[in-house]
Amino acid sequence: MGAFFEIQDTIQRITEAIASVIGIDVTVIDENLERVAGTGEYKPLVGKRVPKDSVFEQCLRNYNPFIIDQPRVDTACLPCESKEICSEYGMICTPILVDGRAMGVIGLVALSGDQKAQFDKKREDYVTFLNKMASLISAKINEQKIFNDLLFANRQIETTIETLSEGILTIDDSGKIRFLNRAAKDLLKIDGNESLIGKHVRSVLPEISVSDLFETGAGYNNQEVFFSNSKRTFHLLSSGTPMISDDKVLGAVITLKDFHSLYRSLINIARRPEVVRFDEIIGHEETFLTAKDQAKMAAGSDSSILILGESGTGKELFARAIHSESSRRRNSFMAINCSAIPEQLLESELFGYEEGAFTGARKGGKFGIFEVADGGTIFLDEIGDMPLHLQAKLLRFLQEKKILKLGGHKPKEVDTRLIASTNKNLEEMIQKGLFRSDLYYRLNVIPIKIPPLRERKKDILLLLEFFLKKYNHLLHKQIEGFAKEVQEILLRYDWPGNVRELENSVEYAVNFETTSLVTKSSLTPRLKEPGVPAKTSLREKLQHLECEEIQRALQQFGPGVGGMEQAAQYLGVSRATLYRKILDLPKKVP
Repeated sequence: MGAFFEIQDTIQRITEAIASVIGIDVTVIDENLERVAGTGEYKPLVGKRVPKDSVFEQCLRNYNPFIIDQPRVDTACLPCESKEICSEYGMICTPILVDGRAMGVIGLVALSGDQKAQFDKKREDYVTFLNKMASLISAKINEQKIFNDLLFANRQIETTIETLSEGILTIDDSGKIRFLNRAAKDLLKIDGNESLIGKHVRSVLPEISVSDLFETGAGYNNQEVFFSNSKRTFHLLSSGTPMISDDKVLGAVITLKDFHSLYRSLINIARRPEVVRFDEIIGHEETFLTAKDQAKMAAGSDSSILILGESGTGKELFARAIHSESSRRRNSFMAINCSAIPEQLLESELFGYEEGAFTGARKGGKFGIFEVADGGTIFLDEIGDMPLHLQAKLLRFLQEKKILKLGGHKPKEVDTRLIASTNKNLEEMIQKGLFRSDLYYRLNVIPIKIPPLRERKKDILLLLEFFLKKYNHLLHKQIEGFAKEVQEILLRYDWPGNVRELENSVEYAVNFETTSLVTKSSLTPRLKEPGVPAKTSLREKLQHLECEEIQRALQQFGPGVGGMEQAAQYLGVSRATLYRKILDLPKKVP
Protein backbone atom coordinates (compact mmCIF):
# COMPACT_ATOMS: atom_id res chain seq x y z
CA MET A 1 0.00 0.00 0.00
CA GLY A 2 1.32 3.42 -1.00
CA ALA A 3 0.98 6.82 0.56
CA PHE A 4 -2.31 7.48 -1.25
CA PHE A 5 -4.07 4.51 0.31
CA GLU A 6 -3.00 5.66 3.79
CA ILE A 7 -5.21 8.75 3.32
CA GLN A 8 -7.70 7.12 0.96
CA ASP A 9 -10.71 8.21 3.01
CA THR A 10 -9.54 11.83 2.95
CA ILE A 11 -8.98 11.75 -0.84
CA GLN A 12 -12.40 10.18 -1.38
CA ARG A 13 -14.04 12.96 0.63
CA ILE A 14 -12.15 15.56 -1.44
CA THR A 15 -13.31 14.01 -4.74
CA GLU A 16 -16.92 13.85 -3.56
CA ALA A 17 -16.81 17.49 -2.43
CA ILE A 18 -15.44 18.57 -5.82
CA ALA A 19 -18.06 16.57 -7.75
CA SER A 20 -20.91 17.97 -5.66
CA VAL A 21 -19.75 21.54 -6.25
CA ILE A 22 -19.05 21.47 -10.01
CA GLY A 23 -21.29 18.58 -11.03
CA ILE A 24 -18.53 16.65 -12.83
CA ASP A 25 -17.11 13.27 -11.83
CA VAL A 26 -13.64 13.13 -10.29
CA THR A 27 -11.12 10.28 -10.03
CA VAL A 28 -7.64 9.91 -8.52
CA ILE A 29 -5.00 7.29 -9.35
CA ASP A 30 -1.62 6.62 -7.72
CA GLU A 31 1.80 6.04 -9.24
CA ASN A 32 1.01 2.33 -9.61
CA LEU A 33 -1.97 3.26 -11.84
CA GLU A 34 -4.41 2.02 -9.20
CA ARG A 35 -7.59 4.02 -8.74
CA VAL A 36 -7.57 5.43 -5.21
CA ALA A 37 -10.81 7.41 -5.27
CA GLY A 38 -13.67 8.22 -7.63
CA THR A 39 -17.21 9.49 -7.94
CA GLY A 40 -20.13 8.40 -10.04
CA GLU A 41 -19.35 5.44 -12.26
CA TYR A 42 -15.70 5.50 -11.13
CA LYS A 43 -16.48 4.79 -7.49
CA PRO A 44 -17.01 1.03 -8.03
CA LEU A 45 -13.67 0.93 -9.86
CA VAL A 46 -11.63 2.06 -6.80
CA GLY A 47 -8.78 -0.38 -6.17
CA LYS A 48 -8.54 -1.43 -9.85
CA ARG A 49 -5.89 -0.43 -12.37
CA VAL A 50 -6.53 2.02 -15.17
CA PRO A 51 -5.68 0.98 -18.77
CA LYS A 52 -2.04 0.81 -19.81
CA ASP A 53 -0.67 3.84 -21.72
CA SER A 54 -3.73 5.83 -20.73
CA VAL A 55 -3.67 9.60 -20.35
CA PHE A 56 -3.17 9.09 -16.60
CA GLU A 57 0.10 7.19 -17.19
CA GLN A 58 1.33 9.84 -19.64
CA CYS A 59 0.51 12.57 -17.12
CA LEU A 60 2.59 10.72 -14.51
CA ARG A 61 5.51 10.33 -16.90
CA ASN A 62 5.50 13.87 -18.25
CA TYR A 63 4.71 15.75 -15.01
CA ASN A 64 2.32 17.99 -17.04
CA PRO A 65 -1.46 18.53 -17.04
CA PHE A 66 -3.43 17.05 -19.93
CA ILE A 67 -6.64 18.40 -21.52
CA ILE A 68 -8.50 15.93 -23.73
CA ASP A 69 -11.13 17.54 -25.97
CA GLN A 70 -11.71 14.61 -28.32
CA PRO A 71 -11.35 11.25 -26.54
CA ARG A 72 -10.31 8.29 -28.75
CA VAL A 73 -9.05 10.74 -31.42
CA ASP A 74 -6.72 12.98 -29.40
CA THR A 75 -3.03 12.16 -29.89
CA ALA A 76 -2.67 11.34 -26.17
CA CYS A 77 -5.43 8.72 -26.50
CA LEU A 78 -3.95 6.78 -29.41
CA PRO A 79 -1.61 4.51 -27.30
CA CYS A 80 -4.39 3.63 -24.82
CA GLU A 81 -5.40 -0.02 -24.96
CA SER A 82 -9.01 0.81 -24.01
CA LYS A 83 -9.67 3.69 -26.42
CA GLU A 84 -12.20 1.68 -28.47
CA ILE A 85 -14.53 1.25 -25.50
CA CYS A 86 -13.95 4.68 -23.96
CA SER A 87 -17.23 6.48 -23.12
CA GLU A 88 -15.72 9.77 -21.93
CA TYR A 89 -16.56 13.13 -23.58
CA GLY A 90 -13.58 15.04 -22.24
CA MET A 91 -10.96 15.10 -19.48
CA ILE A 92 -8.69 17.41 -17.55
CA CYS A 93 -5.99 15.73 -15.42
CA THR A 94 -3.04 17.07 -13.52
CA PRO A 95 -0.16 15.33 -11.66
CA ILE A 96 -0.02 15.29 -7.87
CA LEU A 97 3.55 16.28 -6.98
CA VAL A 98 5.01 15.29 -3.61
CA ASP A 99 8.50 16.64 -2.95
CA GLY A 100 8.91 17.23 -6.69
CA ARG A 101 7.91 13.70 -7.64
CA ALA A 102 4.71 12.75 -9.51
CA MET A 103 3.04 10.30 -7.16
CA GLY A 104 -0.45 10.35 -8.63
CA VAL A 105 -2.97 12.07 -10.90
CA ILE A 106 -6.31 13.78 -10.26
CA GLY A 107 -8.76 14.09 -13.16
CA LEU A 108 -12.10 15.70 -14.00
CA VAL A 109 -14.03 13.55 -16.47
CA ALA A 110 -17.03 14.67 -18.61
CA LEU A 111 -19.37 11.75 -19.19
CA SER A 112 -22.05 13.67 -21.12
CA GLY A 113 -22.45 16.41 -23.71
CA ASP A 114 -23.67 18.85 -21.07
CA GLN A 115 -20.61 18.21 -18.90
CA LYS A 116 -18.41 18.64 -21.99
CA ALA A 117 -20.05 22.01 -22.72
CA GLN A 118 -19.36 23.00 -19.11
CA PHE A 119 -15.74 21.92 -19.63
CA ASP A 120 -15.34 24.09 -22.69
CA LYS A 121 -16.90 27.09 -20.95
CA LYS A 122 -14.79 26.98 -17.74
CA ARG A 123 -11.71 25.16 -18.91
CA GLU A 124 -9.13 27.56 -17.45
CA ASP A 125 -10.97 27.79 -14.14
CA TYR A 126 -11.11 24.01 -13.89
CA VAL A 127 -7.38 23.65 -14.65
CA THR A 128 -6.55 26.18 -11.93
CA PHE A 129 -9.00 24.55 -9.51
CA LEU A 130 -7.64 21.06 -10.25
CA ASN A 131 -4.07 22.20 -9.64
CA LYS A 132 -5.15 23.54 -6.25
CA MET A 133 -6.85 20.23 -5.43
CA ALA A 134 -3.67 18.38 -6.47
CA SER A 135 -1.70 20.62 -4.11
CA LEU A 136 -4.21 19.95 -1.34
CA ILE A 137 -3.83 16.19 -1.75
CA SER A 138 -0.05 16.60 -1.87
CA ALA A 139 -0.18 18.55 1.39
CA LYS A 140 -2.30 15.82 2.98
CA ILE A 141 0.21 13.19 1.87
CA ASN A 142 3.05 15.26 3.35
CA GLU A 143 1.10 15.62 6.58
CA GLN A 144 0.60 11.88 6.68
CA LYS A 145 4.29 11.35 5.95
CA ILE A 146 5.25 13.68 8.81
CA PHE A 147 2.74 11.93 11.04
CA ASN A 148 4.17 8.54 10.03
CA ASP A 149 7.72 9.78 10.69
CA LEU A 150 6.70 11.07 14.09
CA LEU A 151 4.85 7.85 14.83
CA PHE A 152 7.89 5.81 13.78
CA ALA A 153 10.23 7.98 15.85
CA ASN A 154 7.87 7.67 18.80
CA ARG A 155 7.76 3.89 18.43
CA GLN A 156 11.53 3.80 18.15
CA ILE A 157 11.84 5.77 21.37
CA GLU A 158 9.21 3.63 23.11
CA THR A 159 10.89 0.42 21.96
CA THR A 160 14.29 1.70 23.08
CA ILE A 161 12.93 2.76 26.47
CA GLU A 162 11.11 -0.55 26.92
CA THR A 163 14.29 -2.54 26.18
CA LEU A 164 16.44 -0.58 28.64
CA SER A 165 17.41 -2.43 31.79
CA GLU A 166 17.02 0.84 33.70
CA GLY A 167 13.62 1.82 34.99
CA ILE A 168 12.33 5.05 33.39
CA LEU A 169 9.58 7.26 34.81
CA THR A 170 8.37 10.58 33.45
CA ILE A 171 6.54 13.03 35.68
CA ASP A 172 4.74 16.28 34.87
CA ASP A 173 5.36 19.65 36.51
CA SER A 174 3.08 18.71 39.42
CA GLY A 175 5.11 15.58 40.17
CA LYS A 176 2.52 13.12 38.85
CA ILE A 177 3.68 10.01 37.02
CA ARG A 178 2.80 10.09 33.32
CA PHE A 179 4.80 7.13 31.97
CA LEU A 180 6.88 4.24 33.23
CA ASN A 181 8.60 1.51 31.23
CA ARG A 182 8.56 -2.23 31.78
CA ALA A 183 11.84 -2.18 33.76
CA ALA A 184 10.38 0.42 36.15
CA LYS A 185 7.29 -1.73 36.65
CA ASP A 186 9.51 -4.72 37.43
CA LEU A 187 11.68 -2.73 39.87
CA LEU A 188 8.61 -1.31 41.60
CA LYS A 189 6.88 -4.72 41.59
CA ILE A 190 3.83 -3.46 39.69
CA ASP A 191 1.53 -6.21 38.46
CA GLY A 192 -0.61 -6.03 35.33
CA ASN A 193 -3.74 -4.81 37.15
CA GLU A 194 -2.07 -1.93 39.03
CA SER A 195 -1.27 1.46 37.59
CA LEU A 196 0.88 4.28 38.91
CA ILE A 197 -0.17 6.71 36.19
CA GLY A 198 -1.53 9.87 37.79
CA LYS A 199 -0.05 9.15 41.23
CA HIS A 200 2.44 11.57 42.76
CA VAL A 201 5.98 10.23 42.54
CA ARG A 202 6.56 10.88 46.26
CA SER A 203 3.68 8.54 47.13
CA VAL A 204 5.67 5.74 45.46
CA LEU A 205 9.25 6.87 46.15
CA PRO A 206 9.15 9.18 49.19
CA GLU A 207 12.90 9.90 49.07
CA ILE A 208 12.94 11.29 45.51
CA SER A 209 14.42 14.82 45.48
CA VAL A 210 11.51 16.57 43.77
CA SER A 211 12.77 19.96 44.97
CA ASP A 212 16.03 19.48 43.08
CA LEU A 213 14.02 18.87 39.91
CA PHE A 214 11.44 21.65 40.05
CA GLU A 215 12.84 24.36 42.30
CA THR A 216 16.46 24.45 41.18
CA GLY A 217 16.15 22.68 37.83
CA ALA A 218 19.50 21.04 38.61
CA GLY A 219 18.43 17.43 38.86
CA TYR A 220 20.28 14.84 40.91
CA ASN A 221 22.48 11.80 40.32
CA ASN A 222 22.77 8.36 41.90
CA GLN A 223 20.62 8.98 44.95
CA GLU A 224 19.88 5.91 47.07
CA VAL A 225 16.13 5.43 47.54
CA PHE A 226 14.06 2.69 49.10
CA PHE A 227 10.76 1.33 47.88
CA SER A 228 8.61 -0.81 50.15
CA ASN A 229 5.64 -3.03 49.49
CA SER A 230 3.77 -5.39 51.77
CA LYS A 231 6.50 -8.02 51.53
CA ARG A 232 9.88 -6.26 51.66
CA THR A 233 11.98 -3.15 51.06
CA PHE A 234 13.83 -2.71 47.78
CA HIS A 235 17.06 -0.75 47.48
CA LEU A 236 17.28 1.42 44.34
CA LEU A 237 19.63 3.98 42.83
CA SER A 238 17.88 6.97 41.23
CA SER A 239 18.83 9.89 38.99
CA GLY A 240 16.55 12.72 37.85
CA THR A 241 16.77 15.12 34.90
CA PRO A 242 14.32 18.02 34.50
CA MET A 243 12.64 18.67 31.11
CA ILE A 244 13.05 22.42 30.49
CA SER A 245 11.56 24.59 27.74
CA ASP A 246 11.84 28.39 27.63
CA ASP A 247 13.39 28.33 31.11
CA LYS A 248 10.35 26.55 32.50
CA VAL A 249 10.42 23.06 34.01
CA LEU A 250 7.72 21.04 32.26
CA GLY A 251 8.44 17.76 34.01
CA ALA A 252 11.26 15.35 34.62
CA VAL A 253 12.70 11.97 33.66
CA ILE A 254 13.63 9.71 36.57
CA THR A 255 15.83 6.65 36.12
CA LEU A 256 15.89 3.73 38.55
CA LYS A 257 18.45 0.95 38.92
CA ASP A 258 18.50 -2.02 41.24
CA PHE A 259 21.23 -1.15 43.74
CA HIS A 260 22.23 -4.73 44.47
CA SER A 261 22.47 -5.71 40.78
CA LEU A 262 24.61 -2.65 40.12
CA TYR A 263 26.74 -3.46 43.15
CA ARG A 264 27.28 -7.00 41.88
CA SER A 265 28.28 -5.70 38.45
CA LEU A 266 30.77 -3.23 39.92
CA ILE A 267 32.25 -5.91 42.15
CA ASN A 268 32.57 -8.25 39.16
CA ILE A 269 34.42 -5.57 37.22
CA ALA A 270 36.58 -4.49 40.15
CA ARG A 271 37.47 -8.09 40.97
CA ARG A 272 37.68 -9.37 37.43
CA PRO A 273 39.72 -12.51 37.80
CA GLU A 274 43.31 -12.60 36.63
CA VAL A 275 43.37 -15.14 33.82
CA VAL A 276 45.76 -17.94 34.72
CA ARG A 277 46.33 -20.88 32.37
CA PHE A 278 47.74 -24.21 33.42
CA ASP A 279 50.48 -23.98 30.79
CA GLU A 280 51.65 -20.78 32.55
CA ILE A 281 52.19 -22.61 35.85
CA ILE A 282 55.87 -23.55 35.89
CA GLY A 283 57.02 -27.02 36.84
CA HIS A 284 58.22 -30.28 35.24
CA GLU A 285 58.56 -32.49 38.31
CA GLU A 286 56.41 -35.59 37.87
CA THR A 287 54.38 -35.16 41.08
CA PHE A 288 53.72 -31.52 40.17
CA LEU A 289 52.63 -32.43 36.64
CA THR A 290 50.23 -35.00 38.11
CA ALA A 291 48.65 -32.30 40.28
CA LYS A 292 48.32 -30.01 37.23
CA ASP A 293 46.71 -32.75 35.15
CA GLN A 294 44.23 -33.53 37.93
CA ALA A 295 43.33 -29.84 38.29
CA LYS A 296 42.92 -29.40 34.53
CA MET A 297 40.54 -32.37 34.36
CA ALA A 298 38.61 -31.09 37.38
CA ALA A 299 38.12 -27.70 35.69
CA GLY A 300 35.50 -29.23 33.43
CA SER A 301 33.41 -30.34 36.40
CA ASP A 302 31.32 -28.48 38.98
CA SER A 303 32.35 -30.77 41.84
CA SER A 304 33.97 -29.30 44.97
CA ILE A 305 37.76 -29.25 45.00
CA LEU A 306 40.07 -29.31 48.02
CA ILE A 307 43.62 -28.13 47.26
CA LEU A 308 46.17 -29.38 49.78
CA GLY A 309 49.62 -27.94 50.16
CA GLU A 310 51.99 -26.02 52.36
CA SER A 311 51.95 -22.21 52.44
CA GLY A 312 53.50 -20.71 49.34
CA THR A 313 53.05 -23.72 47.04
CA GLY A 314 50.61 -21.90 44.73
CA LYS A 315 47.19 -23.09 45.87
CA GLU A 316 45.41 -19.91 44.77
CA LEU A 317 47.25 -20.02 41.43
CA PHE A 318 45.82 -23.51 40.86
CA ALA A 319 42.35 -22.31 41.87
CA ARG A 320 42.50 -19.41 39.42
CA ALA A 321 43.65 -21.70 36.62
CA ILE A 322 40.77 -24.09 37.35
CA HIS A 323 38.32 -21.17 37.14
CA SER A 324 39.94 -19.75 33.98
CA GLU A 325 39.57 -23.05 32.15
CA SER A 326 36.05 -23.82 33.41
CA SER A 327 32.67 -22.95 31.90
CA ARG A 328 32.37 -20.26 34.62
CA ARG A 329 35.38 -18.29 33.41
CA ARG A 330 33.29 -15.31 32.22
CA ASN A 331 31.90 -14.82 35.74
CA SER A 332 33.47 -13.81 39.05
CA PHE A 333 36.32 -15.50 40.85
CA MET A 334 36.24 -14.44 44.50
CA ALA A 335 39.06 -15.38 46.88
CA ILE A 336 38.64 -15.19 50.66
CA ASN A 337 41.29 -16.07 53.23
CA CYS A 338 39.38 -17.51 56.18
CA SER A 339 42.26 -16.84 58.58
CA ALA A 340 42.66 -13.17 57.57
CA ILE A 341 39.11 -12.03 58.46
CA PRO A 342 37.92 -11.83 62.08
CA GLU A 343 35.32 -14.43 63.06
CA GLN A 344 32.68 -11.75 63.66
CA LEU A 345 33.03 -10.40 60.10
CA LEU A 346 33.58 -13.62 58.18
CA GLU A 347 29.92 -14.67 58.23
CA SER A 348 28.65 -11.36 56.84
CA GLU A 349 31.45 -11.31 54.23
CA LEU A 350 30.52 -14.77 53.00
CA PHE A 351 26.75 -14.78 53.31
CA GLY A 352 25.80 -11.09 53.59
CA TYR A 353 23.20 -9.67 55.95
CA GLU A 354 19.67 -8.28 55.90
CA GLU A 355 18.72 -4.77 56.94
CA GLY A 356 18.50 -4.55 60.72
CA ALA A 357 20.46 -7.78 61.26
CA PHE A 358 22.61 -6.00 63.87
CA THR A 359 23.35 -2.55 65.22
CA GLY A 360 25.01 -0.50 62.49
CA ALA A 361 23.82 -2.77 59.68
CA ARG A 362 23.56 -0.92 56.38
CA LYS A 363 20.07 0.09 55.28
CA GLY A 364 18.96 -2.35 52.61
CA GLY A 365 21.42 -4.98 53.84
CA LYS A 366 24.53 -6.24 52.08
CA PHE A 367 25.45 -8.89 49.55
CA GLY A 368 27.79 -11.65 50.60
CA ILE A 369 30.54 -13.14 48.46
CA PHE A 370 28.36 -16.13 47.56
CA GLU A 371 25.75 -13.86 45.96
CA VAL A 372 28.32 -11.66 44.25
CA ALA A 373 29.99 -14.74 42.76
CA ASP A 374 26.69 -16.26 41.60
CA GLY A 375 27.52 -18.11 38.39
CA GLY A 376 31.23 -18.00 39.17
CA THR A 377 33.74 -19.52 41.61
CA ILE A 378 34.59 -18.92 45.27
CA PHE A 379 38.03 -19.84 46.57
CA LEU A 380 38.13 -20.29 50.36
CA ASP A 381 41.79 -20.28 51.36
CA GLU A 382 42.80 -21.67 54.76
CA ILE A 383 39.44 -23.42 55.17
CA GLY A 384 40.79 -25.07 58.31
CA ASP A 385 40.55 -21.71 60.11
CA MET A 386 36.81 -21.37 59.53
CA PRO A 387 34.82 -21.37 62.81
CA LEU A 388 32.62 -24.40 63.46
CA HIS A 389 29.31 -22.51 63.32
CA LEU A 390 30.18 -21.20 59.84
CA GLN A 391 31.22 -24.66 58.76
CA ALA A 392 27.59 -25.69 59.32
CA LYS A 393 26.34 -22.88 57.05
CA LEU A 394 28.91 -23.80 54.41
CA LEU A 395 27.80 -27.43 54.58
CA ARG A 396 24.21 -26.35 53.97
CA PHE A 397 25.30 -24.48 50.87
CA LEU A 398 27.15 -27.52 49.54
CA GLN A 399 24.15 -29.75 50.18
CA GLU A 400 21.35 -27.47 48.98
CA LYS A 401 23.07 -24.75 46.93
CA LYS A 402 21.28 -22.24 49.17
CA ILE A 403 22.56 -19.56 51.54
CA LEU A 404 20.93 -17.74 54.44
CA LYS A 405 21.93 -14.14 55.09
CA LEU A 406 22.72 -12.99 58.60
CA GLY A 407 19.38 -11.90 60.06
CA GLY A 408 17.50 -13.50 57.18
CA HIS A 409 14.69 -16.03 57.25
CA LYS A 410 14.39 -17.13 53.63
CA PRO A 411 17.24 -19.12 52.02
CA LYS A 412 18.35 -17.97 48.58
CA GLU A 413 19.54 -20.28 45.84
CA VAL A 414 22.93 -19.45 44.32
CA ASP A 415 24.94 -21.17 41.61
CA THR A 416 28.51 -20.91 42.84
CA ARG A 417 31.34 -23.40 42.56
CA LEU A 418 33.47 -23.88 45.65
CA ILE A 419 37.21 -24.48 45.70
CA ALA A 420 38.83 -24.71 49.14
CA SER A 421 42.43 -25.03 50.24
CA THR A 422 44.35 -25.71 53.42
CA ASN A 423 47.86 -26.26 54.69
CA LYS A 424 46.55 -28.15 57.71
CA ASN A 425 45.74 -31.78 58.35
CA LEU A 426 41.95 -31.64 58.35
CA GLU A 427 41.59 -35.29 59.32
CA GLU A 428 43.60 -34.61 62.46
CA MET A 429 41.44 -31.55 63.16
CA ILE A 430 38.33 -33.73 62.82
CA GLN A 431 39.68 -36.07 65.51
CA LYS A 432 40.16 -33.08 67.83
CA GLY A 433 36.68 -31.68 67.14
CA LEU A 434 37.98 -28.65 65.25
CA PHE A 435 36.57 -29.51 61.84
CA ARG A 436 33.31 -31.11 60.78
CA SER A 437 33.74 -34.52 59.18
CA ASP A 438 30.61 -34.09 57.02
CA LEU A 439 31.96 -30.82 55.64
CA TYR A 440 35.35 -32.39 55.01
CA TYR A 441 33.85 -35.15 52.87
CA ARG A 442 31.76 -32.62 50.95
CA LEU A 443 34.83 -30.52 50.24
CA ASN A 444 37.13 -33.42 49.53
CA VAL A 445 35.29 -34.68 46.43
CA ILE A 446 38.34 -33.90 44.28
CA PRO A 447 41.50 -33.58 46.41
CA ILE A 448 44.55 -32.10 44.69
CA LYS A 449 47.87 -32.16 46.52
CA ILE A 450 50.53 -29.69 45.43
CA PRO A 451 54.01 -30.96 46.40
CA PRO A 452 56.32 -28.62 48.35
CA LEU A 453 59.28 -27.07 46.54
CA ARG A 454 61.80 -29.24 48.43
CA GLU A 455 60.30 -32.21 46.56
CA ARG A 456 60.60 -30.40 43.22
CA LYS A 457 64.34 -29.78 42.98
CA LYS A 458 64.22 -30.00 39.18
CA ASP A 459 61.87 -27.01 39.05
CA ILE A 460 63.98 -24.63 41.14
CA LEU A 461 66.22 -23.46 38.27
CA LEU A 462 63.16 -22.94 36.02
CA LEU A 463 61.48 -20.83 38.68
CA LEU A 464 64.66 -18.84 39.32
CA GLU A 465 64.90 -17.96 35.62
CA PHE A 466 61.22 -16.96 35.48
CA PHE A 467 61.37 -14.68 38.54
CA LEU A 468 64.69 -13.18 37.44
CA LYS A 469 63.08 -12.04 34.16
CA LYS A 470 60.07 -10.71 36.06
CA TYR A 471 62.08 -8.58 38.50
CA ASN A 472 64.61 -7.48 35.90
CA HIS A 473 61.65 -5.94 34.09
CA LEU A 474 59.98 -4.49 37.19
CA LEU A 475 63.19 -3.11 38.71
CA HIS A 476 64.80 -2.04 35.41
CA LYS A 477 67.81 -4.32 35.85
CA GLN A 478 69.75 -6.45 33.32
CA ILE A 479 71.04 -9.30 35.45
CA GLU A 480 71.84 -12.26 33.20
CA GLY A 481 71.65 -15.16 35.64
CA PHE A 482 72.92 -16.75 38.86
CA ALA A 483 76.53 -17.50 39.76
CA LYS A 484 77.37 -21.23 39.99
CA GLU A 485 77.94 -20.97 43.75
CA VAL A 486 74.50 -19.32 44.17
CA GLN A 487 72.78 -22.04 42.14
CA GLU A 488 74.29 -24.71 44.40
CA ILE A 489 73.15 -22.83 47.53
CA LEU A 490 69.62 -22.43 46.21
CA LEU A 491 69.39 -26.08 45.16
CA ARG A 492 70.55 -27.27 48.62
CA TYR A 493 68.09 -25.05 50.50
CA ASP A 494 64.83 -26.70 51.65
CA TRP A 495 62.55 -23.70 50.92
CA PRO A 496 60.14 -23.95 53.87
CA GLY A 497 58.23 -21.01 52.38
CA ASN A 498 58.09 -22.78 49.01
CA VAL A 499 57.62 -20.82 45.76
CA ARG A 500 56.59 -17.65 47.60
CA GLU A 501 59.85 -17.63 49.56
CA LEU A 502 61.84 -18.34 46.39
CA GLU A 503 60.18 -15.42 44.57
CA ASN A 504 60.84 -13.06 47.50
CA SER A 505 64.47 -14.19 47.60
CA VAL A 506 64.95 -13.45 43.90
CA GLU A 507 63.32 -10.02 44.28
CA TYR A 508 65.63 -9.29 47.23
CA ALA A 509 68.70 -10.34 45.25
CA VAL A 510 67.79 -8.32 42.12
CA ASN A 511 67.35 -5.22 44.30
CA PHE A 512 70.85 -5.45 45.75
CA GLU A 513 72.92 -7.10 43.00
CA THR A 514 75.28 -4.73 41.16
CA THR A 515 76.97 -7.17 38.75
CA SER A 516 75.69 -9.13 35.74
CA LEU A 517 75.12 -12.28 37.84
CA VAL A 518 73.40 -12.83 41.17
CA THR A 519 76.20 -13.48 43.66
CA LYS A 520 76.20 -14.81 47.21
CA SER A 521 76.59 -11.30 48.60
CA SER A 522 73.11 -10.30 47.35
CA LEU A 523 71.29 -13.29 48.90
CA THR A 524 69.14 -13.01 52.02
CA PRO A 525 70.90 -13.73 55.34
CA ARG A 526 68.87 -16.96 55.72
CA LEU A 527 70.25 -18.23 52.36
CA LYS A 528 73.83 -17.05 52.96
CA GLU A 529 74.13 -19.00 56.22
CA PRO A 530 71.33 -21.58 56.29
CA GLY A 531 72.97 -23.50 59.15
CA VAL A 532 73.11 -20.50 61.51
CA PRO A 533 69.86 -20.03 63.43
CA ALA A 534 68.36 -16.62 62.97
CA LYS A 535 67.78 -14.36 65.93
CA THR A 536 64.45 -14.92 67.63
CA SER A 537 61.90 -12.59 66.11
CA LEU A 538 59.27 -10.67 68.08
CA ARG A 539 56.61 -12.92 66.56
CA GLU A 540 58.43 -16.03 67.81
CA LYS A 541 58.82 -14.52 71.28
CA LEU A 542 55.11 -13.72 71.43
CA GLN A 543 54.30 -17.24 70.23
CA HIS A 544 56.45 -18.65 73.02
CA LEU A 545 54.67 -16.51 75.65
CA GLU A 546 51.27 -17.49 74.20
CA CYS A 547 52.25 -21.16 74.41
CA GLU A 548 53.18 -20.80 78.07
CA GLU A 549 49.89 -19.02 78.90
CA ILE A 550 47.86 -21.74 77.17
CA GLN A 551 49.77 -24.46 79.01
CA ARG A 552 49.16 -22.73 82.36
CA ALA A 553 45.42 -22.34 81.63
CA LEU A 554 45.05 -26.01 80.65
CA GLN A 555 46.94 -27.17 83.72
CA GLN A 556 44.71 -24.97 85.88
CA PHE A 557 41.34 -26.02 84.42
CA GLY A 558 42.17 -29.54 83.32
CA PRO A 559 41.57 -31.46 80.05
CA GLY A 560 38.22 -32.29 78.45
CA VAL A 561 35.51 -30.17 76.93
CA GLY A 562 34.63 -28.42 80.18
CA GLY A 563 38.26 -27.59 80.93
CA MET A 564 38.79 -26.27 77.41
CA GLU A 565 35.68 -24.09 77.74
CA GLN A 566 36.91 -22.60 81.03
CA ALA A 567 40.43 -22.13 79.66
CA ALA A 568 39.06 -20.29 76.63
CA GLN A 569 37.01 -17.96 78.88
CA TYR A 570 40.05 -17.34 81.07
CA LEU A 571 42.19 -16.46 78.02
CA GLY A 572 39.43 -14.30 76.47
CA VAL A 573 39.03 -16.30 73.25
CA SER A 574 36.44 -18.68 71.84
CA ARG A 575 36.89 -22.42 72.24
CA ALA A 576 37.36 -22.81 68.44
CA THR A 577 40.10 -20.13 68.50
CA LEU A 578 41.81 -21.90 71.41
CA TYR A 579 41.79 -25.18 69.48
CA ARG A 580 43.33 -23.49 66.43
CA LYS A 581 46.01 -21.81 68.50
CA ILE A 582 46.91 -25.16 70.04
CA LEU A 583 47.39 -26.61 66.54
CA ASP A 584 49.46 -23.61 65.40
CA LEU A 585 51.78 -23.53 68.40
CA PRO A 586 55.37 -24.65 67.77
CA LYS A 587 55.40 -26.56 71.09
CA LYS A 588 53.37 -29.62 71.91
CA VAL A 589 50.58 -28.69 74.33
CA PRO A 590 49.28 -31.59 76.42
